[in-house]
Amino acid sequence: MARELFRIPWLGLPIYGYGMMVLIGFLAGYVFVLRGVKREGISPDRVQDLPVWMVLSGLIGARIFYFIQFYDAEFSGGNWLEVFKIWKGGLVFYGGMVLGAVAFLGYCRRYRLPPLPMLDVMAPAMALGLGFGRIGCFLNGCCWGKTCDAGFALAVQFPAGSPPAGADQVSPWVHPTQLYSSANAFLLALVLWAVWRRRPAPGTVSGLFLALYGTSRFVLEGIRGDHGVNQGTWTVSQTISTIGITSGIGLLFLARNRPQARNGAGNDGVAKGEAAPSN
Repeated sequence: MARELFRIPWLGLPIYGYGMMVLIGFLAGYVFVLRGVKREGISPDRVQDLPVWMVLSGLIGARIFYFIQFYDAEFSGGNWLEVFKIWKGGLVFYGGMVLGAVAFLGYCRRYRLPPLPMLDVMAPAMALGLGFGRIGCFLNGCCWGKTCDAGFALAVQFPAGSPPAGADQVSPWVHPTQLYSSANAFLLALVLWAVWRRRPAPGTVSGLFLALYGTSRFVLEGIRGDHGVNQGTWTVSQTISTIGITSGIGLLFLARNRPQARNGAGNDGVAKGEAAPSN
């Protein structure tokens, strides 16, 4: 755990591990999207602002969702300024995905971009960014796992004063669910990228993302220790995961049964007067 990585000399400005990982994840996903749209026959100039709008909307949505989910535990005392301190952590991916999706659809409508091919490009980028973001969660100490045996090879302890620990003692041995989630996201990004390179029908990659991420998130939520839920009760994220899984399966079904050819759909995004690049 390293909440504060370093301070900028002379300014004394702290650089937090969580914020740094989120920034790296955004930049990695941004580069992938700009490179990926070229293969869809879409000019990168038309989408260069899309990741920015999605990230800004996503941050707001993720923070709102966190506020709602953890209101009783962290915000009910009336300390409203804490809502704006996102560099300390406290973002829920599903909340960011919902508001980010609204920004995505609005942008596609505004600039007449094909939604499904664009979603297929965005899916591996989102998984890649999430992988780095979860490393940030580990550095921050949030999203920790349930207690486990000290002899377990992956068991970790967090220092005193961290979210999983008390003010004057270290945490018990817990599962590093942040790193489990990070490894899962990186693996998912690799799988989605491999499928995307085969140029499947539009909606296939994004459908896989929703189905596979929803399944893995549902499982990982079961060993999270930061949720105050009763035994046998689903967390909010598990409930949303089931919706994501269902939506992903629906997208896969539609993609498999679409009569339109894959290449024809990709060229829908080419602006008039632009030639689609050769593959």
